[in-house]
Order: sequence, then structure tokens, then C-alpha cells
Amino acid sequence: MRCSRLLHAAKPASDGVFGKFELLRPPKIRKSAASSGASTSVHVPPLSVPRHILRPSYVPVNLFTRKTNDEPLMDGPPDELEGYHGEPGVGNSQTGVIPLGGKEERGVRYSGSLVAEVLDQVKSFVQPGITTSAIDRRIHELIVSKNAYPSPLGYQGFTKSVTTSVNNVICHGIPDDRPLHPTDIVNIDVTIFAFLPTQPGLEDAPYRIAFHGDSSITICLPEVDEQGRELVEITQEALDVGIKQCGPGRKFREIGCAIE
Repeated sequence: MRCSRLLHAAKPASDGVFGKFELLRPPKIRKSAASSGASTSVHVPPLSVPRHILRPSYVPVNLFTRKTNDEPLMDGPPDELEGYHGEPGVGNSQTGVIPLGGKEERGVRYSGSLVAEVLDQVKSFVQPGITTSAIDRRIHELIVSKNAYPSPLGYQGFTKSVTTSVNNVICHGIPDDRPLHPTDIVNIDVTIFAFLPTQPGLEDAPYRIAFHGDSSITICLPEVDEQGRELVEITQEALDVGIKQCGPGRKFREIGCAIE
């Protein structure tokens, strides 16, 4: 549905079909820089994460220390505690199926609850004039304050902690210094990597596991037109219908059929 806004954005705004909004375009890269063989992107240092917060295994060991984009990222050792690896006769680690009622389910629910808490607070500071980089910083601080790690940070070398998609950007937009306009629609995708808290004295127990919790929120700024608000409302309604189809033993296709 967002793609429809992108495909028709070049039409005159006066047609009234897809509403009025600012079309975002990728920055142009100078040919001289692109042909030189050097990196054409500006190095953006990642926000810091306290050392006591455990990181996913895909985070490069030099993510927080390298000085330029030309310095190669270095992979760290695999983490045997990350994710669900399965137990004999319980769940299926190959398909991501976990047993219900145990520590695995509690771990998933815990990570998801942290995301919900963060998204509830996001609504209070997303307003015209704030940049998506500032939103990224605020959310980063919220996540680490909960002793959790922002999952996007370090994935494939990504140096931001969330993704922000404005107007015609369909998904996974990169936070930048453009101030939000009163007519913007912005989607903020938050993913958190967290270990299920243990009882005192069992912090180093071998059965500790971590999961990623992921969700997003779409916010209409004050002057978004009727077409934009209708788009977001219908999308939210479709999401709610799909969630109602979820449950043990239900087929994934039932979600899509209900939404359609």
C-alpha cells in the first residue's frame, strides 16, 4: 500500500487520489567518487552500548572501534547461547518452533514486551522538526536502559539502532538528519535482543537463552491529509484481523486469507 504512494507520487498532487506528501529520493553520488574505488559513504560511528549488555553473535568485534568504512568488519565467534537450538523431542530449531509453556516462550514474550514498552514511549517525542537520527538516538537510549541490545546495530555493518521509513520509503529506511514535516507519515521499526532475566545467583547458568523481539509503529504527523490517514487506518485494521488468526496449530496462510 505504501508502494502505491511511491508509484504514483510523480502525478500532480492536485489529482487528489494519493494525497499530498514530500517524495523522498536517495542522495546522488558523485561520479568521481564512485569511480575512484574508495568508499562513497560517510562513516557514521555507532552509538555506544555498555559492555555488560550482551550482543548478538553477528555484531562485528570492531564495530565500535573502526574509524572508516574502508576498514573491514571482523566477525566474532558464534554464540552458543543465542536463539533456540532445540532440545530432544521438544520444539524444532530448524523451523524456529519453540515449546510453549517453558523458558523459551517466556523469553520470546519478554523480548516482545520490551519492544512494546519502547514503542509506547516513542509516540511522545515523534513530532514535526525532530530528525529520524534524533529518534534513533532516543530509542537507542531507551533500549540500553533496559539492559537490552538494539538488534539492527551491527547487522551487516549497519550503524543505526532502528530503521525509519518516511512517506514513500517502503521499509527499513536509514535514520538521517532530515527534520520531519507536519505532513509526513513515518514508520519506526524496533527490534530488541534480550536475555530472559534469571533468578539472583543464576546469571551464568548454561540454559540462559536470548531472543529478538520485533515490531513497528506508524505515526501520522499533525497535517497528514485524509488519504494518508485512511491508508494507515486500513493497514492497522488489516494487521488486527491477521493477529486474530494467530494461534497454536493455525496455518500461516490463514493470516493472509483473512487480511485479503
